[in-house]
Amino acid sequence: MVYHQTLSSWGAYKTSFSKSIDMKTKRDKDYYLKRAINGFKILIIYQCVTKPQFDPVYKGDNGKFSKEKMFEEAEFLDKWNKMPKKRQNYHTKHHTEYFKQYKKHSAHHNLAFGLDCRLVEKILGTYRDDEGNKVRISIDEVLQNLNGWFRCSNCGKIIRRKKGIKPFPVCWWKKKYFIADKNYWVKLLDNPQYSKLETYPRETDGEAWAIEQIWKYRKETIHKKYSSMLELCVDFNNDMIDELLFRKIAVKQFNQSEEKIGKAILSKKGQNNDNNENQTRTHYQDKQGQKVSDETSSPIEGADNSAPSGQGEERIFLEGLVQETQGLQEEVD
Repeated sequence: MVYHQTLSSWGAYKTSFSKSIDMKTKRDKDYYLKRAINGFKILIIYQCVTKPQFDPVYKGDNGKFSKEKMFEEAEFLDKWNKMPKKRQNYHTKHHTEYFKQYKKHSAHHNLAFGLDCRLVEKILGTYRDDEGNKVRISIDEVLQNLNGWFRCSNCGKIIRRKKGIKPFPVCWWKKKYFIADKNYWVKLLDNPQYSKLETYPRETDGEAWAIEQIWKYRKETIHKKYSSMLELCVDFNNDMIDELLFRKIAVKQFNQSEEKIGKAILSKKGQNNDNNENQTRTHYQDKQGQKVSDETSSPIEGADNSAPSGQGEERIFLEGLVQETQGLQEEVD
């Protein structure tokens, strides 16, 4: 009986799936725009509600997620941003404890809430115009339809230049989207339905589409956990990982400073020169220090970063506490 019901369910699924395929060519831009709007809304909820609950930095004394700690971090950064520039420069110049705390909070806040442009592109999706050409859904159109529901902070970076050394980023800040209504945000945080992706609502095509893309993205971006910095360097020197990924893991897993990361990279390049290995640099190595932020104002642009576009946003230093927050209840195989 159960077997027969299963086959019936599968047959119904195939029928509905076939219908959806047939209908796909008939769907116009309005359908895909609506899907993108609902999907991007889910992405913001995921970043602001689900991911923080799995972040060790936001755990309270009882070992459980504390929304108070999350909001305290944001309030600290907001206070810094509103501080007179002269006062900021004083703390920076004298490297005060307040400045060290700022670096720690800003580094973590950036990684906790920054969006990856690749994921944004997937969720926004595309449609086909009257000529059959594939066209991306504009992020601007989506945000216009969500006006008042979210607030946004822009992205940017600061480049340091030293004589004899290739310019490198000393800090960057990613584009981040937050739920504008704090009361609604707290309500979602207290709702168990949003504590893991498996229980998210899928009432619209946009919600279901976004959840599917988030799962795929997390599977692709969960990297190997290294037991030591030495193990990481071995893989890097043997060309098992590229320079961009080496930098990312060195910061996230081992909290390495830009100075130490730079020395490791120069060491590898020195070894290659000694061995007369004239290797062509990869696409990612060519972009070293040029494109850092994970989100840009337009998903049509590259997935690494655009030129600085934000002012007054907290600066994200490579040094300081950095955590990898999965935001998933179950491990993805």
